[in-house]
Amino acid sequence: MKKIIYIFIVISLLFTSCSEDDNPVEPTPSRAEMISKTWVYEKVTHTTTTNGVVSINNVDVTNIDYEQEFFADGTHIVRNSGENYPGTWEFINDHTIHTTYESDPTTIHSSIIAKLTGDEFWVGHTTYTEDNGQTIVNVFETKFIPKE
Repeated sequence: MKKIIYIFIVISLLFTSCSEDDNPVEPTPSRAEMISKTWVYEKVTHTTTTNGVVSINNVDVTNIDYEQEFFADGTHIVRNSGENYPGTWEFINDHTIHTTYESDPTTIHSSIIAKLTGDEFWVGHTTYTEDNGQTIVNVFETKFIPKE
């Protein structure tokens, strides 16, 4: 009878020591939580196409005083050379973010999100302009990293 009691005690101890609480699983952050921080340039590639001629320029961002801070409440601030440009932001879908600025709230700036993780944020933005009857297409591909 004592052996049965001992076996029961050992089995009970095994089940209590293997609790799931010993290794808590970190919740996956939402996209809003991942973007809600201050980001700075790490890499910018500017591609221009005019009359079928393509030119690619890797922009030197080592000395650029530029950052974007996104807040979970849907607001953001762009800081550029000591100036602040507040506005709003929202995810449109998994691959698109829209931003506006208080100085021009009716213009929506649409960027494609190529990658968003806790330590990098890649976006692409395209503009079209007309210059003396020539269509110029500008594509900006930007990699941001969190500000240290």
